[in-house]
Amino acid sequence: MSMGARWLYIVLAGYVSADGANNGRVYRSYRDACRDLGTRSKTSIKRWFQEIEYYGFAVKTYEGCLGLDGHGEAPHWRLTEYPSLDSRGFHLAPTRDFERWDGVLLAPAESPPKNRNPSP
Repeated sequence: MSMGARWLYIVLAGYVSADGANNGRVYRSYRDACRDLGTRSKTSIKRWFQEIEYYGFAVKTYEGCLGLDGHGEAPHWRLTEYPSLDSRGFHLAPTRDFERWDGVLLAPAESPPKNRNPSP
């Protein structure tokens, strides 16, 4: 993983409670993650979240959306290294999905197409 993805994982891990009660509901918006890591590039933050998910360190449990009142909700994550709770409140062991990674690297991000006909 890239260094940015490693730092982002450390930020997310800081929000998991000691008993894992909130694992699966850990969230950080792109804007907040930018502030935490001292960058302004939301594209980099998006890429780092993709890396964390691809390599099995986190699983998205809730997709972010724009709520009915106009306030956005960030995606929620479950970090696979920590225990979590199921829907009935029973503790689940960590799944450690990163140990089952197949060794295939994440494809590099493609750059956006260049504007061949710029307007004056």
